[in-house]
Amino acid sequence: MINVLYLDDEEHNLTSFRAAFRRYFKVFVTTEPSEAVKFLEDNPIEVVISDQKMPTLSGVEFFELIMPDHPNPVRMLLTGHADIDAVIDAINKGHI
Repeated sequence: MINVLYLDDEEHNLTSFRAAFRRYFKVFVTTEPSEAVKFLEDNPIEVVISDQKMPTLSGVEFFELIMPDHPNPVRMLLTGHADIDAVIDAINKGHI
């Protein structure tokens, strides 16, 4: 089973994601970037999904943070805002 980590500051998004995908994937969800890093350290995560707009750091910043120690997981960035600069950063800095 593929291990998927989803980081989002909105709890209802995490609940919906877990409900939709738990039969197909082992799903780890959290609202805290520090807990997401802990999941990465403790589990063989293969896919990391992050919301872009969060209070403490952006999804791109989170991907930049984890890249040195966890370069292999597929990274997906979710956003409800059309922001071309964020898309460019996601590609260049977050290696999306």
